[in-house]
Amino acid sequence: MNKFLRALNERFGDWGSFSSFGYFYKKPAGRIVTGFVLERTPYSRYIWRFALPICGRLHFPHLTFSNRISAEGPGRFDPLNLADTVAPFMEEALQYSDPATFVRSFPDRLAHPAVRREFAAVLASLSLYDQAQAELERSLAEVGWPKAAGQDDDTRTLLRAVSTKSDTAVARVLDEWEASSKAKFGIE
Repeated sequence: MNKFLRALNERFGDWGSFSSFGYFYKKPAGRIVTGFVLERTPYSRYIWRFALPICGRLHFPHLTFSNRISAEGPGRFDPLNLADTVAPFMEEALQYSDPATFVRSFPDRLAHPAVRREFAAVLASLSLYDQAQAELERSLAEVGWPKAAGQDDDTRTLLRAVSTKSDTAVARVLDEWEASSKAKFGIE
């Protein structure tokens, strides 16, 4: 993994990783972290292009806002080949750090309440308060999904801020959640 990070830095500038998860991201990270994930299973190896809205208080990294870009047979990843593999997808991967592009690209991936809250946080960052409020209310209404401790409390916190339609109130919540997510996963 460190060799892949070194290859990314040599070819594409300043990159970081939350290495225990195999996520590699472009620094500095903003409200939406973007990059690539390496996934190894007993049967195959995969490379994903990902976007994670850390301003939505990320409880765990996931591939909901991701697309698989490569699949190979079992074995080890070759770091130099990995850099070549991701090169054609670099521009696409990094464009999702823009909140407006993110919202346009992923409106159909909101099955889980936590993911819906993350998406609503991005909507709120764009001052799309009515849409954010609707998604947050749907998130609270969904049943039958396992939820992280405090997940509904977080959703209610953002819903209160969004309902004020105050950029300052919303920014306060999103800034706190972004800092919390960065600290939790060691994202710079």
